[in-house]
Amino acid sequence: MPPNDAAYNVKLVKRAIVNFASFEGRSRRSEFAYYWLAMLLAGVFIFALAFLLSSLSGLVGLAEVADRVVVVIAETCRALLFVPVFAIFARRLHDLDLSARGLIIMLPMLAPYLYEIASLILSAGLDRAFMPPETPGWLVTMSVISWLIFFAFVVAPGTKGPNSFGPDPRDEDPGAARLPSAGAGPS
Repeated sequence: MPPNDAAYNVKLVKRAIVNFASFEGRSRRSEFAYYWLAMLLAGVFIFALAFLLSSLSGLVGLAEVADRVVVVIAETCRALLFVPVFAIFARRLHDLDLSARGLIIMLPMLAPYLYEIASLILSAGLDRAFMPPETPGWLVTMSVISWLIFFAFVVAPGTKGPNSFGPDPRDEDPGAARLPSAGAGPS
């Protein structure tokens, strides 16, 4: 088994970023996981920067205006970071030999987020501080169920060898780590 070094992990993230809009081919679980981790770290950085800008704007007396601007910037960045997840999830479904039509399960996951964004846009003209409305419970429940299904597809092992969506990504990458097959003895 090859070493799981930082250069290989960076290679997987780069592959996911380069193919951010490609819905063709297959993606391994590790490629998906490393992209998700990179997206999470970028999101934490963006929200930390937004918090810092919001705090600094309070010192100069522009807190109310700056808070709205920071929310819009942070939410836009969050949306931009999430868009490539559709493509990499489609490739993950292809690795399971499933059609990308399975992306439909991602729509309920986005429902609470879209509800908050719509509320933000609709309240933009009001003269009160923005306070997102409470998300309805049925919407949250639907989102949680969708996330569980999504997670099951993400962690499922891909089909071995070529399938109808292309060659096995583990065969394309000689540095790919492989788990031993069930019943295989030590070699």
